[in-house]
Amino acid sequence: MYRTILVPTDVDESYGMTPAPGSFELALEAWEERGQSALDAVVAAGVTVETHCLRGSPYESILSFAADHDVDLTVMGRRGAGGVARLHIGSVTDRVIRLSEVPVLPV
Repeated sequence: MYRTILVPTDVDESYGMTPAPGSFELALEAWEERGQSALDAVVAAGVTVETHCLRGSPYESILSFAADHDVDLTVMGRRGAGGVARLHIGSVTDRVIRLSEVPVLPV
């Protein structure tokens, strides 16, 4: 049984354009508001939830967090924003699968 499951999500401050000053914080705020309803549903089902916000290389942040927090399983999206370069699995997911010391479930 898995006790600690990591479900990383992404708010990329450089996705698609150069951000205006303060725009990353605004995007993060909006992301947190949208994600809260999903978190509320999970908590209502009796699951203990912790949220963390990390900055840095996505795959390195995921791997580091998993190692530092005794994660038993990482569940993450199959495809990223990289277009057709990777048809089946996104580059971040691919790196996490290859380098992780814990099982990774791409969904």
